[in-house]
Amino acid sequence: MLEQIKIGRYCCAPSTQIENFRPLAGDDLIDELLELAADLRDIRICHINATPFGGGVAELLS
Repeated sequence: MLEQIKIGRYCCAPSTQIENFRPLAGDDLIDELLELAADLRDIRICHINATPFGGGVAELLS
């Protein structure tokens, strides 16, 4: 039987706000990214991976 994994809000990936990168990237770039991202609002993405965390990259590159 396949191992069940938690998805969505229960994932362990850290989250950050794009505003945190403003001092590093600059106002123009962050403003442009926010404008482009507005078109993606309410879009849902389903990422399916063979392993719960990482893995698969070496197989894709070989």
